[in-house]
Amino acid sequence: MRRNEYSEEMALSRIQSQMPLEEKVALSDIIINNNKTFKETEDQVDSIIEKWELKP
Repeated sequence: MRRNEYSEEMALSRIQSQMPLEEKVALSDIIINNNKTFKETEDQVDSIIEKWELKP
C-alpha cells in the first residue's frame, strides 16, 4: 500500500476486483508456479521455452 500510496480500503477493493485464481488457471495456456525457489521457477521457464521452440 505504501508503494502505491493506496489506502487500505482502496487496496482491498483492487484485490477483490481481480479475477479469481481458478478462472485465471482455466484460461491459461501455461502456468508458472513462482512459490518455490528461484531455481525451480527458472527451470519451469526454461522448460516452457524449450517446448515452444520445438513446436512447428
